[in-house]
Amino acid sequence: MRKDLHRPPHLYLDETIYFVTCSTKDKIRYFSTDKKKGIILKRIMDFPEKIYCHLYAWVILDNHYHIELGLKYGKELSACVKAINGKSSFRLNQIDKKRGRQVWQQYWDTCIRGEGDFWRRFNYIHHNSIKHGYVRQMEKYIFSSYNFYLKKYGEKWIIDIFNQYPIIDFTIKSDEF
Repeated sequence: MRKDLHRPPHLYLDETIYFVTCSTKDKIRYFSTDKKKGIILKRIMDFPEKIYCHLYAWVILDNHYHIELGLKYGKELSACVKAINGKSSFRLNQIDKKRGRQVWQQYWDTCIRGEGDFWRRFNYIHHNSIKHGYVRQMEKYIFSSYNFYLKKYGEKWIIDIFNQYPIIDFTIKSDEF
């Protein structure tokens, strides 16, 4: 049986935290400007009220984004991703005058398996802007939740989290961005 990496299986569990990655189709850098990244940011911050979720961390790059979110009802994961991807695709295509163009590939998700897993993925999300060469310091990248936590808890707290839960690279070689 051949696994299709572009249509991964999804496990929908209630009261679960998910790490989600969504990539643009063919890894094209559709969101290469601040204005275009802002489209995704607005969608991430604007989940429909009927969805019971808590957003823990996020980062938006030119051709993918990561979010870490907790859901009361696991079946709402696909609705969350559709809320982000559907509206961001529509708005991007309006800007680019490319009506009907497919912007997003399928999404990948992982259920968080404990406190260590949560914090390592949290750190991975915030380090992503450095990993992909956007900045040399996380606080310089505005399309991430890093600065929210820096302001709320301070630099010592963030350094402690990074030291206690070192970053693991969760990227599969064939999925390099």
